[in-house]
Amino acid sequence: MAKLVIVDTNVFISSLLSPHSKVSEVVEYVIAHERIVLCREILDELNEVAKRTKTSRELEVFLSTLDYIMVKSSEPFGEHPQIRDPCDLPILMCAVQNDVDILLTGDKDFLSLRPLKGFSLRILSPAEYYEWQIHGHK
Repeated sequence: MAKLVIVDTNVFISSLLSPHSKVSEVVEYVIAHERIVLCREILDELNEVAKRTKTSRELEVFLSTLDYIMVKSSEPFGEHPQIRDPCDLPILMCAVQNDVDILLTGDKDFLSLRPLKGFSLRILSPAEYYEWQIHGHK
């Protein structure tokens, strides 16, 4: 069964900047085999970073063809993971509150949360996802 996956901004942008990289291969695999979950904060950050990296047009084309589930994120409440960068909290809450299975990221702040006690969310780097899902199936 397909997993719900949030692909962090840094992974999407890296894939756009290096279309023949292993990160790009991971993103393509996730698109084909999993269900991508996005929230407004991720889309806003994607657009902001795309402008800085001059990939706005590529991002626009990419998002126009991407099949994804749009979810709302809300303010943290009750028990929630603590993260160093408060700008990352809405994305983490989006994942936790919407029962996302995997957060695919290269962000050290997210990766440092592992293992995420009390939550089913798995936080994986593209390299880890590659070894676990793609390499393991070849």
